[in-house]
Amino acid sequence: MKGDFSRWTFQPGKHYHGVLKQQGRVDLDADWNEQGAIEAHRVETETIDVVGASGAPTGDAGFLLSAGPSGKTLLISAGRAYVDGILCENEQAALPIDAQPDYPGFQLPATPGIYVAYLRVWLRHITALDDSAIREDALGGPDTCSRSRTVWQVGLLQPKVTGSITCTTAMPEWDALIAASTGTLAARAEPDPTSTDPCIIPAKAGYRSLENQLYRVEIHAGSAGGQATYKWSRDNGSVVTTWIGQTGNDLAVSSTGRDGVLGFAAGQWVELTDDTHDLNFQPGTLAQITNVEDNTITIDPATATGPTAFASFPLHPRIRRWDSAGAVPVNAAGNWLNLEDGVQVLWSGGSYATGDYWLVPARTLKADVEWPQDGSGNPLPQAPKGIQRHFCKLAVLTFNASVWSVTSLCLATFPPLTSLAPSAAAVPGIHVAGVRFLQTNLSFLNDSDVPLALLNEGIGVVCDAPVAPHSIKRPTCFVTVDLPLFAPAANLTTGAGLALANPAPSATLTLNTTPPASGALPVNTTPSSSAAAAVTPILGFQPLILSATTSLSSDNLTIQWNVGNAAILAYLQDFLTKLQADRQETRLLAHLTLKGNFIWGPNDRLAQMHLDGEALGIPRLSDPNDATSILTSLKFKSGDGGSGGDFEMWFWLVLPVTIISLTFTPNTVFAGGNTVGTVTLSAGAPQGGAVVTLTPNDAKLAAVPASVTVAAGQTTATFPVSGAALASGAATSQLQVTGVYQQSNATGILTINMAPAK
Repeated sequence: MKGDFSRWTFQPGKHYHGVLKQQGRVDLDADWNEQGAIEAHRVETETIDVVGASGAPTGDAGFLLSAGPSGKTLLISAGRAYVDGILCENEQAALPIDAQPDYPGFQLPATPGIYVAYLRVWLRHITALDDSAIREDALGGPDTCSRSRTVWQVGLLQPKVTGSITCTTAMPEWDALIAASTGTLAARAEPDPTSTDPCIIPAKAGYRSLENQLYRVEIHAGSAGGQATYKWSRDNGSVVTTWIGQTGNDLAVSSTGRDGVLGFAAGQWVELTDDTHDLNFQPGTLAQITNVEDNTITIDPATATGPTAFASFPLHPRIRRWDSAGAVPVNAAGNWLNLEDGVQVLWSGGSYATGDYWLVPARTLKADVEWPQDGSGNPLPQAPKGIQRHFCKLAVLTFNASVWSVTSLCLATFPPLTSLAPSAAAVPGIHVAGVRFLQTNLSFLNDSDVPLALLNEGIGVVCDAPVAPHSIKRPTCFVTVDLPLFAPAANLTTGAGLALANPAPSATLTLNTTPPASGALPVNTTPSSSAAAAVTPILGFQPLILSATTSLSSDNLTIQWNVGNAAILAYLQDFLTKLQADRQETRLLAHLTLKGNFIWGPNDRLAQMHLDGEALGIPRLSDPNDATSILTSLKFKSGDGGSGGDFEMWFWLVLPVTIISLTFTPNTVFAGGNTVGTVTLSAGAPQGGAVVTLTPNDAKLAAVPASVTVAAGQTTATFPVSGAALASGAATSQLQVTGVYQQSNATGILTINMAPAK
């Protein structure tokens, strides 16, 4: 906090409950600020105790990520979240991730792969220079109090972990991101010199200035990739002015200070900075002043540590005074370094981040500085007072070089206390952290469409604690598919029952007018004469538990389910094909079930630590632009704090989406003309959209884009074809464009004729 403060006195370890005013006493800024810090500490600690390290309320959960239109961007939901007890609020619905108000210059990465989205939260000092509404105009210019503002930023991290990634996967990159600086600083007033000559009275040292000061020592450039540098200010860096223009080396400012002490003068060093630098933890440019006249500060460009052009500081440019001679290298050699007037600092080895700072109050009355000491009076090294950054994971994302998709959400949600039902005391349990396919490591969400080919990979259920291998077997881990029961014909004899449809490969599901024999399946292989009669009514569904094998990964953390044999998928594909042809259902509902009461940990002989699989449903949008496209997602980790509990999720088995046609409208043009191509899929594109690659037989015949994306849920997409041309010497030519999506393709033909003579 670079404010005009006397000192900062709040210390959590003192356990102060409040600040009490006394009559007839001096009112100090430090007392007011300590009361605010005590209240903030209480609120944030209480919130952590109730919410946990991070979470969002179910009624207004913010910062839930979703893929934007065509999967080209990521959207941040409006609402609230808490990180280490700090309230974060986003008022803009479907906020594009690259339009965050406090993250200037953010760009989505272009490298494909798996990413972890995270929320970074910190407090930023705001003065009247940053927000003019803070200043009371009735006072005629002076400012009063400043503000502490919550800054939240959604960032992306690409870990280098091999294999699958879930919200709980250990990642060195994440550990490095959230790690605090390890470097420390100690401060003291210069000790009195000693002499062995009894005839000499040693000179007194200590703090020698006539002014009480709050020294700020701040890291200018962090230690990543090189030696860290620091700068210091005797006024806590509070001497700052608005930068409003530039002519050469002359910088026009709103004010050059209140007086000769709290102002700017030749020989001093200043930092050119703005919101872009501050919000991205980037150091500004340090430069020395050569002259100050009226509201103009002239700098020496030869001393500048970076750009000095006004255009390089686009967001609220400012000029801040520092009292050090530019950026000073951090010296961790164990030597006390002089700042001024007897104030000394001692650096330790370790890492430092740009913006780390320490505050050193210096007092004239006792000619000393205020700094923690050990029992012998030696200064104790201290970690940085700030900037304190707080983090939480939001989601695991996948980027395939063109489309973003959300594979799992990490931010837990919680209901209000009034909605909690009474329950038994929570007991330790094993929890489900995510579900994925075993070969591609692709996570999939509850209530999502799953092509049959993916089911062939097998399903992995990732747990947060090891599972006993002998507790995973067919009765405790299984997948059930709901197969339709078709109505018998209206003229069936009394007593004829319903049977499960089991179509032969060439069969069409129709009404059967012949009563089936006992155990036979009501399938008519003769096509119906009318479309209406071809649709067999579905009266219900028969659960079919799929034959499968179950196992555990080598670390006992992933429960593995694999299809028993290829005939199962062939049967399901044939069934879906018949259903689609009969205009009945285009999807089959499947359930993944884990019997939590019978799954326990491997080291628990009494089997007291069971799978706490209870999963809470939360809403998500299949289309972020359509508020009615609500699907049911699950909150991970699973668990309600009870002993045991089944885990269940559902998904829809669908036929693979294929490209079935590519056409042109019109399909004949004259040379120089344009047309529009259309690709058509067999079913709606999956989440994130379907990217169809386009390849012409001769690129010289027309301009054709390299690909076209069919939006999620849509079956068609159009693309432009322009600048039609004839092959050399030809009166007519044919452009063939082949569209490829996954394992399917289709080709369209455009005829190009010579334009008629005018």
